Amino acid sequence: MQLWWKKNSPNSRVILSPDEISVSGERYHKHTIEKLILDYGGGRLNWRTTARLSRDVNNPKDEFAIEILVQGERIGYIHRDHCEKIWKQIGPHGVAIECSIRWNGEPTNGVYDVKLFPPL
Repeated sequence: MQLWWKKNSPNSRVILSPDEISVSGERYHKHTIEKLILDYGGGRLNWRTTARLSRDVNNPKDEFAIEILVQGERIGYIHRDHCEKIWKQIGPHGVAIECSIRWNGEPTNGVYDVKLFPPL
């Protein structure tokens, strides 16, 4: 599987394969993930939805930070090892991408996971 940011475009090029797209920081956004699953995911603990990858130009730790937003709420970041590769490709307005958000249902000792599913 390959990630194409501009599918069927003369400028199409492979950026990352899906197994290389690491998400980080879910644990810092656990309350947001719980709320999204309960409010929009119908309480399902594994919810498939659309996320937006967006440049976080105000991030003091990484000049190429890319945040992952669902319903306008941040749920994590693309791992910093991959951000610079896709920074230019997503452009200043970002890009929509399918994702799944998982939560084990435990409010105290919750386990959170975000997976991205780029177009082929």
